[in-house]
Amino acid sequence: MKTTKLTLTSLAALVVPLALVGCKTQDSTSDGTCTVDTSAVVDCSIKKLVGSPVSATDAGLTAYLCTGTARPDENPRYLEGMPKGTVCADEGDFADVGRGYCCTQKVADCAFDPVAICPDDTYSGYQCHGTRPDFLNPKVYCREGWIDGDHTNYCCRDSSLPKPDSTSAWCQMKIVKGITCGPGLVAWQCPETERPVSENIPQNGSRSDFYAPMCSAMAAAASSVINYCCFTPKPLPVGASCEERIDTPNCAFGRFGFACYGADKPSDYHPMVCDAGFAGTSDGGYQATLYCCDYDLSLPAATP
Repeated sequence: MKTTKLTLTSLAALVVPLALVGCKTQDSTSDGTCTVDTSAVVDCSIKKLVGSPVSATDAGLTAYLCTGTARPDENPRYLEGMPKGTVCADEGDFADVGRGYCCTQKVADCAFDPVAICPDDTYSGYQCHGTRPDFLNPKVYCREGWIDGDHTNYCCRDSSLPKPDSTSAWCQMKIVKGITCGPGLVAWQCPETERPVSENIPQNGSRSDFYAPMCSAMAAAASSVINYCCFTPKPLPVGASCEERIDTPNCAFGRFGFACYGADKPSDYHPMVCDAGFAGTSDGGYQATLYCCDYDLSLPAATP
């Protein structure tokens, strides 16, 4: 599970694909082939709520059928550090003819990442520069990206599959009976395997890749359901070493736990006021100083 940096200008890079100037990131090791689907087995048209579907050609997509483990986007390139490849929606298996994909016709500033850490096998990983994969391929839905140097990493899947605002299997920002959050905080409810991210906010059409909720210690609401109190802080300077640790020991629901690797402290950032730190480990298991803090809007803002 990803942790959220206090800087929130990025999420911790989980995977850094090899970037070679003018070379492939890696050679394909798939045991099959991909061919353009000339028999119209795979439907790459874009369905609309009103009116006729947009044809695959007008949407800038090409349909492929692949055998074995091959996929059309499996061999991206990095040119002077810029990812170049195609973005594909995995449409699933089609009887005995292969696995279907709907892919961008034009070369995109995105590279397929076969080793990205994504929620499950329905997702494909991409590393992009300057735009989201789902802005390039309307058949794709992507989760919130996390910054990795000059690039942003994404986990994406076919847009016909459930999205965060359409199924109870995702976190929901809502008024929850029995949750009392202080001023400036918003209540969230999540399944125990998820944590709040900004993509879960239905009205957040941009699904911002640069801001994410900072959440309090968890409180069990029911079997496999967790409540949180969250806020969305402003980005902080690069180099801040504190990250969220929701399960900080002895940090009760409504308080905020942090793990800090450097000399800075969560209390250096308004409006956090924290207890004395103590030795421990971060979510990732690294040695850190742990803090339990309160969100206190009564504190005066720090002078720049």
